[in-house]
Amino acid sequence: MQRILVPLDGSEVSEQILPLVTSLAKAFGSEVHLLYVVDTGGLPMSIQWKGEMKVDQLVLWQQQRGEAYLQGVEAGLRERGVRSRHTVATDAPALAIATHAEADASDLIAMSTHGRSGLSRWTLGSVADKVLRTARVPLLLHHPKDHEQERVHGVGAVLLPLDGTVESAAAIPLAVRLAEGLHVPLRIARVAAVYPMVFGMESPHVYAEVLQGITQEASDYLETIEVQLKAKGASVETKLLVGDAATCLLEWASESPGALMVMTTHGRSGLGRAVLGSVTDKVARSGAAPVVVIAPDAVWRVDPGAHLTVQPATR
Repeated sequence: MQRILVPLDGSEVSEQILPLVTSLAKAFGSEVHLLYVVDTGGLPMSIQWKGEMKVDQLVLWQQQRGEAYLQGVEAGLRERGVRSRHTVATDAPALAIATHAEADASDLIAMSTHGRSGLSRWTLGSVADKVLRTARVPLLLHHPKDHEQERVHGVGAVLLPLDGTVESAAAIPLAVRLAEGLHVPLRIARVAAVYPMVFGMESPHVYAEVLQGITQEASDYLETIEVQLKAKGASVETKLLVGDAATCLLEWASESPGALMVMTTHGRSGLGRAVLGSVTDKVARSGAAPVVVIAPDAVWRVDPGAHLTVQPATR
């Protein structure tokens, strides 16, 4: 976690990611790279041609405003003991974010799920979604809160939902590293979800037998993960959840104030099909907890000899 890229758009909404980034940066000694993007395509036409101002003049004005803004944010981070630098770019927002993450070899991109101004309007499904699809590093999404007491200022636990697939297990190394670096508990859950109508089970007895089998398999899987990680020195708590995947995960997050959840963008089995737009999307949109989303082809540099490379046995 040496470098964290933080896109900001000048709004208070986008800045709500900063307390969480500060906690991560101080825990890992990370350098924070602030990025402000001037998106000419997002400038309202009424502003582009206001008076005699030409587009290039307006872009220059936006760049200057972004520079002054980031200098102020950077000063605040340095007062908190966080190393930082900043860049003002002119490009399509998602492309600029992905490009700078690649150029800087960023280990994490951290951003609010929406904002305004320089980046027009960020929404999960627009800029954040495009960043996830193009960037090859984990993406930390924070859903802005309206009230100060609801905002996240630190991490109390790292939550890791698994579904038994290799895809979901890809999140294990980062989740372990985050928990260890932040000195907080790592809590791993597996959701067992069975619906009678899916299997055509009219008999409660048959349904009960199938549910017992699936919950037993999920429990065995969790035990395997726990044994492997504890054997490598990791501190782990596990929990079996039964019911609808998204609902179970949201309730689980609500039981852990200040939790940070780590998820991959797709999977199957207990989590159904956890693609962005389904389970992961619902969890991120809910605002129940900040979510670190890892794309299937995301690159996260881990020492091959470290215990963080542990993978569960597939069944």
